[in-house]
Amino acid sequence: MPKYEVFLWARQKLLSREVSNFASTYIGLIILVSTFAVYLVTLNAVWATDHTTAFVEFDYAVWANHSFVLGSVGSFNPGSVDVFAYYESFYMANAPGAAFIALPFAILGFVLTGHFTMWGDVLLLTEVPVALANALAAYFVYKIGSLFFKKRISAFLAFCYGFSTISWPFATFLYQSDFSALFDLIAVYFAIRISRAGNADKTSLALFCGLAVATGIMVDYVNAILVPLIGAYIFLSRNGSGILKERITSLAAFLGESVGLTFFLLATYNYASFGKVFVSSEELYLDGSSLFGSFTYPVYKGIILNLFTPMRGLFFFSPILLLGVLGYWKMLRKSGNRQEGILFLAVFSGIFLLYSSWYSVTGGLSFGPRFLVGSIPFLLLPAGFAISGASRNRSVIIFVLYAAGVIENGLASVVGVLTPPGNWLSSPFITNIFPDILTGQSDSWWRPALGSAWIIAVALIVSFALVFPLICVNGLRKPETPVAVPP
Repeated sequence: MPKYEVFLWARQKLLSREVSNFASTYIGLIILVSTFAVYLVTLNAVWATDHTTAFVEFDYAVWANHSFVLGSVGSFNPGSVDVFAYYESFYMANAPGAAFIALPFAILGFVLTGHFTMWGDVLLLTEVPVALANALAAYFVYKIGSLFFKKRISAFLAFCYGFSTISWPFATFLYQSDFSALFDLIAVYFAIRISRAGNADKTSLALFCGLAVATGIMVDYVNAILVPLIGAYIFLSRNGSGILKERITSLAAFLGESVGLTFFLLATYNYASFGKVFVSSEELYLDGSSLFGSFTYPVYKGIILNLFTPMRGLFFFSPILLLGVLGYWKMLRKSGNRQEGILFLAVFSGIFLLYSSWYSVTGGLSFGPRFLVGSIPFLLLPAGFAISGASRNRSVIIFVLYAAGVIENGLASVVGVLTPPGNWLSSPFITNIFPDILTGQSDSWWRPALGSAWIIAVALIVSFALVFPLICVNGLRKPETPVAVPP
């Protein structure tokens, strides 16, 4: 069979009705399983960061001592700078949500090893919930996208988030960033559902939305910005049967759940830890300064740093996000999508601007702006308006942007995200990731077992992230009339 005829036969099979029906039915599950599988094979088995260490020390204290106290001053040697002393005891400075989510996995690791350790089974097992959270985040990108676009566009956006943004490298470490993105997405998904639902469904949807926001705040305190933003959207949205009374009821349910549950959880945690309801770990860690006193970096510099510099710029680490800017312009011009466009822009800007003024704006050891992972989906989702109906030439550009992000973040995921900050014009990919790949450095758990064949595994992982999404997206196209291929 000539090569061209083989190509036609393969294309026909790819666009066959059977493939299309399967992909259309199970595309959400396919996104979830494929991204989770890729994250699992790129889990870090070498490095433990300050955040990771503090979370695991906290989990061990909860499991072994049934206490939030990590240890006593003089007898406990903290392994992280994200720990502080208060009245002769050590406590974790981070928001506790990520540690609580990882707790069952950490306990399993402690049981398997029989003692406290940061390494081995404990390290890998505590990274599994982060990988799962980011796979679920990709799924919710698809779910939100499906409210606006055809399935193939929504699926492509989900794969863009999963494989072509810095969420992938950070899905291999125990950071709170990917957890934050998941709960932010869930909250926005339910907020949009509220605006489009019948009156009878609004209250239950508002409660789910509030629960997601409360959980997100427990993971990252900065997510509190979602309370006024989503609250305003719920109240002002006029889609569906937006009677004033119903909007007030939905807003009350949302605020009661998000604010009320957050206050209850934080008050309980603070009182159990410090004996005070209105004193948080972050406040004590910062020597009495309030959380709002931490936003001291000039915001205009933070904007430049986090968007346009090779060291931390989103557009350098995730080039596909450039289409989000064009997508915002298109989305905000359409009256039918303007409300959601404003919501996406508000959520992205709220998180982005706060972290662009954070006192430690670079985030220390980090491949890209790790603080901003939770905002990325809301710059990415509008890109669907730029991708929909793209010409052949534009489709090539879209794929190049996607592929650039996959290669950059895929290689970082098998090397590690702990790249030291340089100057604003230095790229961690060029100064750290690429040289480490050339010299055979990798933090993935399978590296010692593969020996010199490790580069084959890297090539297969990156190739899968490049090709598999295209197969899925093409499988969602309308089936074509069969083409006869001679034997």
